Amino acid sequence: MKKIALVVIAVVNVLLLIYLVNPVVNRRANFGAAVAEVDEAISVITHKMSRERIESRFDPVLIYKLLGDEIGSFAGCGSLFYGSNGKQILTVEHLFPASNGKHVYAYRLLRSADVSGVYGIEEILHTGQEVAGGPSDVVILKTGIPRMITGFSIHNLEPKYEVNHIMTPITNYWITSLVSGERVRVFAGVRTSKDQMGFDYVLLDYVSTPGESGTGFITDEDSIFVLKGHVVMSEKSEDAVRAQYGQLRGITMAYGPLQLQ
Repeated sequence: MKKIALVVIAVVNVLLLIYLVNPVVNRRANFGAAVAEVDEAISVITHKMSRERIESRFDPVLIYKLLGDEIGSFAGCGSLFYGSNGKQILTVEHLFPASNGKHVYAYRLLRSADVSGVYGIEEILHTGQEVAGGPSDVVILKTGIPRMITGFSIHNLEPKYEVNHIMTPITNYWITSLVSGERVRVFAGVRTSKDQMGFDYVLLDYVSTPGESGTGFITDEDSIFVLKGHVVMSEKSEDAVRAQYGQLRGITMAYGPLQLQ
C-alpha cells in the first residue's frame, strides 16, 4: 500500500508540474514561431541587400514593434532621411492599422555594421493625405524617444486592383531599389476615378515578398516611390494586364513619385 501511495503521489506531482510548466512551454513555442517568421522575412530582404549604399540621402531601415526593452514582431521596411524635423522615416500607413491598438515602435538600419543598434520612433509626422495630396498608403514618421503610437490606417494590407480602375501605360520609366540597387520598370499608372488628375498608384514589373512593404525606390529625378506589395487581382484581370504589357515578372503596387522636404 505504501508503494502504491508513493506512486500516486509521484504521478500527481508530474501532472501538476506539466500543468504549471505548460503555459510557459506554449509561450516559448509561440515566441519561437514569431521569431522564425521574423527571421524568414528579414532573411529574404537582407539576401537582396546591396553592400554598397545606393543613394546618399536615404538609408533603408527595418521597423519593429517593441515589447518592453526587447524587439518584438517585424512590421515592415522604410527609408530614413533627414528632413525639416530631423531624422524621419518614409514608409506605408498600413503598418499602423486602426484595428491594431497602441504599440511602441523602433527601427534599425538595414545596411549597418552595428546590428544591435535599435532606435526609437516618436510619432506619426505626416499621413498619406499630407504627403501625397490624396489617400495614399504612405506615412512619414518622426524618430526619437520611442512613444506609444495609436493605430489609425484604414488601408488594406493587400493591395487590390479593381476592374473599374483606369490603367495608363508608362513607357521608359525606371526606378532603383534602395535595398538592392535593382533597376525596376514602372509599366503603368492607375487612377481609381476618371476624374482623378494624377495617378493614385503605379504598377511595377517586380516580384515583392512579404515584409517588403515600405521599401523605397528612387528615381533619376531625385524623387522616391514607396512599395506597397504584390497586387491582388482576378485571374481575368491579370491575364488582360499581362496580354497588354508583355512578359512581367510580377505585378506590384507602389506610390509616387514623392518629393520630400
